[in-house]
Amino acid sequence: MPIFDSTSYAFSAYAAPVFVTALLMLAFGLRVMVRRWSRVSAAFFGITATVAFWLLAFTAMYSTREESIALFWAHVAYLAVPFIAPAVYQFTVEILRINALRRLETWQGWLLGGFFAVIGVKTQLLITNVQHYAWGFYPRYGLAMSVPFLAFFFGYLIAAVIELWR
Repeated sequence: MPIFDSTSYAFSAYAAPVFVTALLMLAFGLRVMVRRWSRVSAAFFGITATVAFWLLAFTAMYSTREESIALFWAHVAYLAVPFIAPAVYQFTVEILRINALRRLETWQGWLLGGFFAVIGVKTQLLITNVQHYAWGFYPRYGLAMSVPFLAFFFGYLIAAVIELWR
């Protein structure tokens, strides 16, 4: 599987905005963290870094010509995707300065994110295959693991909103 062989990829007008967005998010997160380091800026960088990693993997997936390579990049994206919601939650509790009160929930989110990352990268339970569309390949998800993953992911995003609402 020639993952890093340039002949396996082609320019995609659909992948270009995803790539630019990933770079801008990463640059923005780095700028905020370097300009004024704090727990809040580090948590913000956590969000931008996980999202940028996901978008960079999807850029490669959209740009490849081969299904097997697209499937590889779909799995690579799940090194980051499960950590997006815990990163948002951590940022929320940091800006609200309730991180000491929500330490267990925060750690639980990161551990569950790690669990789903292993499932997403190492097995076919979350990502079963990829399907080709006009914009490129896109992952197809298995129902058995997608439901728990989505419950976890959106549960942590909703928890962040609830913390802000309180």
